[in-house]
Amino acid sequence: MRTITYITLSESELNELVESSARKAIELYQQSEGWSINSDDIITPAEAARILNISLPTVYSLLKQGKIPSKKRGKKIFIRRSEL
Repeated sequence: MRTITYITLSESELNELVESSARKAIELYQQSEGWSINSDDIITPAEAARILNISLPTVYSLLKQGKIPSKKRGKKIFIRRSEL
């Protein structure tokens, strides 16, 4: 049998608990991925094309060939600026 314990929290204590838990979950996720998409070092394929002065289709071709390392989150692709 499972024991259930109830506690009383104020609204601010509950907010703090939720925010703390969310921060910890995000940090763990980012560590498992190896890098954070919120970093200033992270750019999109369009930004990579502009920096390298090449067309966007060329960037996508290089990504597909694995010549530009990237991470994908859903349908979005992220590239480390330092990898260009």
